[in-house]
Amino acid sequence: MRYWVTTHWPRDEGDDSPQEGVYLKDEDREAGQDLGIGDRVVIYESKSGKRRMRTEPGTAGKIAVRCRAGAGAVVVIVEVIGDLGTNPRATPTEYDNGKVRFWRWYAPTKVVNKSGFVTRQRLTELLGYEPGFPYRGLGTKHSGLKQIDKDTYEAIVTEFVKNCSRKCRPRTNRNTRPRRPVRRGGTGEGPEHLALKERVAKDPAKVLGEPGLRHIETEYEFITNDRADLILGDRDGRYVGVEVEVDVAAGDICGVLQAVKYKHMYAVVCNRPYEEVRAFLVAHSIAPSVRSLCETYGVEWFEVKR
Repeated sequence: MRYWVTTHWPRDEGDDSPQEGVYLKDEDREAGQDLGIGDRVVIYESKSGKRRMRTEPGTAGKIAVRCRAGAGAVVVIVEVIGDLGTNPRATPTEYDNGKVRFWRWYAPTKVVNKSGFVTRQRLTELLGYEPGFPYRGLGTKHSGLKQIDKDTYEAIVTEFVKNCSRKCRPRTNRNTRPRRPVRRGGTGEGPEHLALKERVAKDPAKVLGEPGLRHIETEYEFITNDRADLILGDRDGRYVGVEVEVDVAAGDICGVLQAVKYKHMYAVVCNRPYEEVRAFLVAHSIAPSVRSLCETYGVEWFEVKR
């Protein structure tokens, strides 16, 4: 996995599409030659941008399209989900200063976290630039795309998460205590289940093999009387709802359903988009058919040796 920072101009007025994707001008293909699927990209949105010239129906000639006010900050963290290639829909773009640019090269991305921000001043400090650094000069030959190291990326993510709106932070168990007594059947939690749950909680990064995973809470109880075995956080500032089982046999979909439920319920509790909460199913063994079901419905599965 590699890490990058790129710049976007603000979108046109009236355009509410998400800030995603990596775009490079025709002559800047080399700057993205190492960009690969799974890489993380930090997107900085400038406060202003050049106005595009566009032909409007019923008008003679072209008119300049105004940009909306930009954030002047990092606004989203994304994951690259496709190779850098030519964009078949791209055409040369003319600007109101008379220049023409062809943004031929494009890599698709998906949102990882868009609930925080990093100010221009703080980003400049984290990248090691002098105050007033012009972000139009970022990257190889001013391409707007720059590779950064892991430590710098993690420092940016830490700042991004710190600036997450308070309304997008999880409520504690005290605020989500069930309104009615919880009715439970059976004989309670077995020793194997408890041992595995505690093992994951103690060191989720090591046990599950994903750097940056950290424990947030055990036995998170929702107001619906549902209870997630674990809530974790990942290196990108996302949350994880975890269902722990001992062994999952073919046809046993209960754990999958629980994990899906925790993901969506915790997103609501935190006021976060669904893509910013992950779902894990953890067990000593999981039947192939259940693994396939997990992959179909976005549940990440982990088998942990006894």
